[in-house]
Amino acid sequence: MRHHMITVIGSTLSAVSSRRYDCIVRLTFLLFLMFLVSAVGLECQEVSDNVGPGLAVIEAVRYTLLHHPALQSQQVQVQIVRGTRLVTSSAFDGIFQTGLAQSLSAVAEGTQLNSAGGVSAVSDKFTQTTYSADYSELFRNGISIAPTYQATREISGFLGPGGLNTSVVGLTLTLPLLRGRGHGAVAAQEDAAKEEVTAASLDLDQEIAQLTLNTVVSYWRLLAARRFLEVAIEAEERGKTYVDNTQALVDADRVPRNDLHEVTANLAQLSSQRVAAQSVVIDAGLQLASDMGLPAKEMLREMPALSDEFPNSSIQTPPSDNATALVDYLNEALQRRADFLAANRRTREQSVLVVGAQNRLLPQLDLGLAGGYSQAQTGTNVAQLFSVPFSQGIGPNVSGSITLSFPFRNRAAIGGVMQAKGALKQAELNAETVARNIGQSVGVAVEGVRSAGLRVEQSMAAVREFQTSLAGARQKYALGFGSIVEILTIEDRLTTALNSQIQGQLDYAQALTQLRFSTGTLMDARQPVPQISANTFVTLPFPERLPPSK
Repeated sequence: MRHHMITVIGSTLSAVSSRRYDCIVRLTFLLFLMFLVSAVGLECQEVSDNVGPGLAVIEAVRYTLLHHPALQSQQVQVQIVRGTRLVTSSAFDGIFQTGLAQSLSAVAEGTQLNSAGGVSAVSDKFTQTTYSADYSELFRNGISIAPTYQATREISGFLGPGGLNTSVVGLTLTLPLLRGRGHGAVAAQEDAAKEEVTAASLDLDQEIAQLTLNTVVSYWRLLAARRFLEVAIEAEERGKTYVDNTQALVDADRVPRNDLHEVTANLAQLSSQRVAAQSVVIDAGLQLASDMGLPAKEMLREMPALSDEFPNSSIQTPPSDNATALVDYLNEALQRRADFLAANRRTREQSVLVVGAQNRLLPQLDLGLAGGYSQAQTGTNVAQLFSVPFSQGIGPNVSGSITLSFPFRNRAAIGGVMQAKGALKQAELNAETVARNIGQSVGVAVEGVRSAGLRVEQSMAAVREFQTSLAGARQKYALGFGSIVEILTIEDRLTTALNSQIQGQLDYAQALTQLRFSTGTLMDARQPVPQISANTFVTLPFPERLPPSK
């Protein structure tokens, strides 16, 4: 329609006589003015109301959490840590052993004179069958038990024709008095592994939040890049219109020919900006594809239309930036942020290991108690090997012992304590660093939301004022006042204001998402199953803490 209008205007100018040039030129510029004003209004509406079917931000996030390889890698890491925990717990697994042994040997009974007057040995066969069953288990308080059972059947001439079956049932109890005593010393590795499992799960939550942040930010960047391109295309189209209409006026000797050079140069510059904007769209699309975890081949395809709009800053109360409000935000963040919770878990993990390492400085002093009962039965039947425990008892047996073991220099234990305490200090410093970084990011995000909201408001006002100013400059030029340079200057400033509006909307969306991430409200790590809502990306956290609207 635009080019059709220009054609009609050109035909009209060429058909009239020179006596009617003035009326035609004025009519031309009035039509030209009405057309460009409507074009600018249409552009503003397209920038703010371009809603249609396409990729929603929550859909991009869901795809990210299902397919991104970094998240899958972290899930594998959690599985590895859980396996490590099982390995440390294996120290407290009970061990059962059983076995059956059979032996046959010749045993010398004595010597006798043979018929030749020499001496020969008199021997007999000795048969022994042994069955044993043992169980041992270390408890987490350091006490260990070892019940045993052994049955033996012996057949030999020494023992008489009936053979002898014996059994011994016993129990050994070992109580550590110094090293290895107590849950903190014995189960330190297992408790530390449990803390690491929790920390690794929190790392997974943090990875989810980080990938969500990356995807949402890239989504907004692609949306902004496409809006910038729309502005560039509209500006280029208006530049073409300026060239066509100025050419018509030059041909009609109504404006200097030098004005044609101005509008032609302006068009070339606008075309260059449009090409640059197209390149930015391609880069932003590839970045979003990468953050979503798309396969390499899928990344090279063009991103679909985006259905979501920038968050509306005009309907949301800016967060307060006073010290009390910022401290409240920080306190909420420290209760929700997975990275800080994981850092605290690793501090507790190292504290547990310090207790275990310090216990190894003590001497090994163990009290051993053992008791049992012996029984015997004669006979050569194999079944008697297993029935002997129920036969006549020989009597109980009891024993006790104290063992001491202590390396004089004990450098291994001393070095272990130094390492454990050093690791604990590093974990504490890391937790402090994470807390400081969270505090800084909260402050930056709050200020970013506030300033971006104000910039959006100011840029929208600037767009309206430049539109009015541009309309006045065109009217003056149509009446023979002003210059094309003035129009192009205002036109350029209007384009800059439109771009500033889009940039402010982008900055507001990014700052809002960053505030959600910084405060741990993009995804709450305290929930058993991560919950992410589409409303999260367009609203401020903690609405109950926002100051009242003015």
